This record gives sequence, C-alpha cells and structure tokens, in this order.
Amino acid sequence: AAATGAAIHVQDASLDASDSRVASNRASESGGGVYAQLSSAFQLRDVTIESNEAPEGGGLYLRDSTPILRNLSVLGNRAARGGGLLVSGCPSAQVSDSTFARNNASELSLAPTASDDERVEGGAWRAARREGAHLKPHASHCTYESGLVETDLCTHAIHMPSS
Repeated sequence: AAATGAAIHVQDASLDASDSRVASNRASESGGGVYAQLSSAFQLRDVTIESNEAPEGGGLYLRDSTPILRNLSVLGNRAARGGGLLVSGCPSAQVSDSTFARNNASELSLAPTASDDERVEGGAWRAARREGAHLKPHASHCTYESGLVETDLCTHAIHMPSS
C-alpha cells in the first residue's frame, strides 16, 4: 500500500477531476483514496469515493490546500480520524451537494500508534486547525446518513447532523 494517496496523490499541484470513482484503496498513513497537500486549485465534481481506508482520512485527506468539493458520494470509508474526509490546515474548504454515508472512524486498529483510550474523531468528516492557521470550512446542501462531523474551533461553519 502507498503511504499517502493510494489512488490519487497531489502535492504542490492542481487537480480538476470529475465523473470518476475512487474505490477500494488503502494507504498506510493518510488519504486512503485521495491525498492533496499544498494544492491551491483542487476540485472534485461528481466523484464517488468508496471503500477506502487509512489511519487518517479514509476517503480523502486534504492538507494546506484550497479544496472545492461538489456532488461527491463519500461512502463506506474507514479511518481512525476522518472516516470519509479529513481536512487539515485548509484556509477554506468548500463542500456542497454531497453525501457522506457509512463512513467509520472507530477502527483504531488502523492507526499503528493508537491506544485504547485514544479519542475517535469525525466519522463523516473532520476539520482540524493547524497551529497558526485560520480555518473556515463551509458545507452546504450535504446529507449525513451516519457518522459525525467534528471540527476544531469552527463548529459554527459546519452543518451539523442531528443526533
């Protein structure tokens, strides 16, 4: 398995992808399906991200980037943190018209350094603020069929599913 981005790995580059499927991939560190870092122009439209796994960001792991995600189906991905999607240090992440279903952030055995008392975070997706970074993710018109949306210091910007 790849360490990061088992299917798609974008670093210090741009990506505009549509009408695609990323399925059944596994990364040993982050971004089971998709990994993006330092990408100022990162767009996914009409993409299904399904049955991927990694310790962080089972479906997608986006770091220090400016992602625009539209009409995604993020289904059945697994991670210790951010089962469907983990956003870290992105100044503005936009997610719209997307479905997050059956993503799981409770499989601590995927994380080599996880202990039994480690907190499980963000089954649907997780946004994490990196030191010194301003984080304002925005989600609109999304469906959360299961899982949790969890954020650090920015819950006001996320549409939270009812519990």
